[in-house]
Amino acid sequence: MVLYKLHNIDDYVTYLREHSVEVQALYEDILIHVTSFFRDPIAFETLTTKVLPNIADRGVDGPIRIWVAGCSTGEEAYSLAICLLEYLDNQPIKPLIQIYATDLSERAIDIARAGFYKYSAVTDVSPERLQRFFVPVDDGYRIAKSVRELCVFARQDLCSDPPFSKLDLISCRNVLIYLGAALQKKILPTFHYGLNPIGFLMLGSSETTGDASNLFTAVDKKQKIYVRKLAPARLTIDLIANHPSETVNSTPSNDPTESDFDLQKAADRIVLDRFAPVGVVIDNDLEILHFRGQTSLYLEPAPGRASHNLLKMAKDGLKLELRAAIYQARQQNLAVCKENLQIVDDEETRQLNFEVIPLKMRGLEERYFLILFQATTLAAMPQSTGGMLTPNSANRTTPEPASSPSKLENAQLKQELATTKEYLRSIIEEQEATNQDLRAANEEILSSNEEFQSSNE
Repeated sequence: MVLYKLHNIDDYVTYLREHSVEVQALYEDILIHVTSFFRDPIAFETLTTKVLPNIADRGVDGPIRIWVAGCSTGEEAYSLAICLLEYLDNQPIKPLIQIYATDLSERAIDIARAGFYKYSAVTDVSPERLQRFFVPVDDGYRIAKSVRELCVFARQDLCSDPPFSKLDLISCRNVLIYLGAALQKKILPTFHYGLNPIGFLMLGSSETTGDASNLFTAVDKKQKIYVRKLAPARLTIDLIANHPSETVNSTPSNDPTESDFDLQKAADRIVLDRFAPVGVVIDNDLEILHFRGQTSLYLEPAPGRASHNLLKMAKDGLKLELRAAIYQARQQNLAVCKENLQIVDDEETRQLNFEVIPLKMRGLEERYFLILFQATTLAAMPQSTGGMLTPNSANRTTPEPASSPSKLENAQLKQELATTKEYLRSIIEEQEATNQDLRAANEEILSSNEEFQSSNE
């Protein structure tokens, strides 16, 4: 509020509603990023002596899988990777390593993915480890490729997103201390579910399993390392956005206004289902998020691996038109309509129109599109009535000139040619944009190689 010279909280709320960037900045300020390489060195020594022998000395029956929950800017995940690489140096069999590191903060994840740290961030790293697992660059160090390739970073909400599974170790250090008892009771059973039958949990120095002591046994109470118990646990995950709890009233309402409103909603739903055009909602990657009505006339599952990609599900005759229309709607941010298209289904020709409508949700950067399909009627060919014709009806049943089918075919071919040209234009523009991105990436790679070569010299 001081930065923007706002004097009361209502003005700041208004500012937040009008500036989504400030919402993200406030969100990042609320999150806490306190971490370092090999934080609590004794804990890592205990991990090396009591945990790694159990998860690494087991032959080659699968990769070592580790989840770092609340990884912040990545130091914790990289520290575990370094410990594992050092331990496996003396092992005859070296299994694969998969480390999944997650955090709520996109900004922290971006830093972790980059793997660059200033000199002040590596003061607790030994010279031997610096030389082996880090690459010196301007103003700091970058994680070596051998360590970086072991780690996968992603954004995740521990309270609502599904957990990883078949894990040998979960490291969740200094996260639970910021959560209330209700959230801790929800997260710890999630960790129990994600671990292998003999899997380990590592918490922070001020954390314990608390009410979930029936799920874990302490391996080292002082360093807060636990092993999973063979106990059943019920996994409860909300796969919807968190929302304030609402009081449920089990007593039927006798309010006529409320009953009329419910009746109106039910009637509106029936009308929409029966008479509204069918369609789908897709994201910016053309993945179908929601189906509206019966779309089987226009979309169908493609053979092979299951996919909800719109272009893979679209029937022949629609793919090019859909791609071109979506590209045009994305570029212009306007609704695009295509008319009088024809598709062949079971030797039956159908004619249809469709419209691509961009959708923008408040507070979200992602782009979505609503695609509505509407069947139309093919122009009917003249047919004999099978009976006697009156003088008045004779004129109405006069056959069309023989050239009408040719005109219809020519119009269809022209439309297909125009659609193909639009599709090729969109492909060329996308290719040019991709080439620019590749050129920039290549320049960055060349620059980085020069920096590495200079540093090595």
